[in-house]
Amino acid sequence: MGLRIREATLWDCQRIVGIYLSNSPWKDSPYETYLQVGPWGLEETCAIHLNNLKLSGGIALVAELDGKVAGEAEVFMSEEVWDGELVKTAHLSVIEVARWYQGKGIGRALVEHVIELASDEDCDLITVTPEKKAVGFYRKLGFDRTVYHGVIADISTDAGKNAPTPASFIPTWDDLRGVPLSLGQFQSSYNHWFTEFVDRVADVDGRVHFESGSIEGGFYVLEGSFFDRRTATAYFWGENGLEGLKRLAALARRRGFKTLRTSLSRKLVSGRLEFGITPLDEVRILAKSL
Repeated sequence: MGLRIREATLWDCQRIVGIYLSNSPWKDSPYETYLQVGPWGLEETCAIHLNNLKLSGGIALVAELDGKVAGEAEVFMSEEVWDGELVKTAHLSVIEVARWYQGKGIGRALVEHVIELASDEDCDLITVTPEKKAVGFYRKLGFDRTVYHGVIADISTDAGKNAPTPASFIPTWDDLRGVPLSLGQFQSSYNHWFTEFVDRVADVDGRVHFESGSIEGGFYVLEGSFFDRRTATAYFWGENGLEGLKRLAALARRRGFKTLRTSLSRKLVSGRLEFGITPLDEVRILAKSL
């Protein structure tokens, strides 16, 4: 039968879970599995995730090799701000190949299929956030442009002063379209909006602090960590990332957090900051023009 790529359905959930668990086995409990693997680690949460994805315009694909599901990929198509311009973009947010099918060209076939889909939808750009070991793989497929280069870092909230008084608010994508994601960028802006506001499982996501709203200059998310109650992750949509960082550090301090974790552009890090940061890792988003 060879290799075939098709759109995933809810009936594929059991096989999709098998793909992810082949690379990151089941943990001690469903809760631990969800934290380590994400919604793809359990059939129930995978079904919720795929349903949310489809209702939000995302596309999930599965690769079948000789009739057996061997890999999965997910893509979002939206208008994104890159280098100050609004560009119709396809973002490859997830790609996973079962351990026993790796090295058979399945990942490449999935990426090439996504490129075709993006071209058919008249996207101007396709983007991906690769693992470091996969950068060469994507370069060979034409992802030769870096549209975002950032630093994932911890910032002590001790320096946070003059906390803002935010207005509680849950933004729609229309509220955020055209607004740059200045803090917390790791995937596309639409991908982050989907993850933070749509793709949530109450029994898990409700266990940590979560708030969103508007402050002067933009929109924010402040989310507690499952692994360290003293740390909050921050996202900020707005033109002035430095000002957003100052305000969110102060707000996190008011909420009782000791550390603010986020990603900052290399340009922002190279400027003058009023507080020190502890770099943890780098993040690069690569792009291929269509």
